[in-house]
Amino acid sequence: MNEIILVIIVILFLIIVLSFFLLYIVKRTFLLVKKNFINKMEKINELIDDKENKINDLNEEINKRKKEIEELNDSVNDLGQLNNNQAVSNELPLKLTDFDDENMLYGYKIIKKSFDFDYENIIRDFLKNNVKNDDKFAMYLKIKEQFSYDLIYKLLSLEPSNQLTIIHNMLDDKERIIIDELIDKKKFNLKQMLSNLNGMIIKNDPKIKIYVGDKNINYNFLDKNIETIYDNKITEGFKIYYKGIIYDYSI
Repeated sequence: MNEIILVIIVILFLIIVLSFFLLYIVKRTFLLVKKNFINKMEKINELIDDKENKINDLNEEINKRKKEIEELNDSVNDLGQLNNNQAVSNELPLKLTDFDDENMLYGYKIIKKSFDFDYENIIRDFLKNNVKNDDKFAMYLKIKEQFSYDLIYKLLSLEPSNQLTIIHNMLDDKERIIIDELIDKKKFNLKQMLSNLNGMIIKNDPKIKIYVGDKNINYNFLDKNIETIYDNKITEGFKIYYKGIIYDYSI
């Protein structure tokens, strides 16, 4: 009888020991799994942070390139505006003084008489002596149209020497000669090249703008490139704007 009791006690002891050991194994396994999970989550977070940093860097680079392109376009537009604002003015040799109210009518008669000439013949003479037809304007426009937003963005990410190589490869022989005339090969500058190109477009634009002070006057029939524009600041005569130069026959 005593032996049976002893066996039972031993069995119970073993069961208790095994139970504690099993609990220890389960707890240990849980801690290891938890630790491994936390480590993996930390690595995932590090990867996410790294991706976010790379995305932020890429966005900053994109914004930088966009800003450079915008500044480049602004510079090209500013050059065109500068050429318009600094147009040479060829005026008639007529110098007028200020008239008071009492002599205003008399003064106007003098002005009217001074401008008593055949405007149409003056414009015809101007066309004959100043207007020359060539294909440079069309060539400059064709070249400029090739410089799309995407191309400019791509070029800005490259070194100047590589920029020039790509530009040369995309142009034909005649276009390449024109571009070479607008650049400094030793110190190529894309921004300056496009500004120079825009300046040449303005300088060679065949359009002839004639500003008049009478809405009923139109000289478009004299030449296909003439555009008659009403200007309420003109009292007598007219102005001709051609290739960045103003020829002033007005008051």
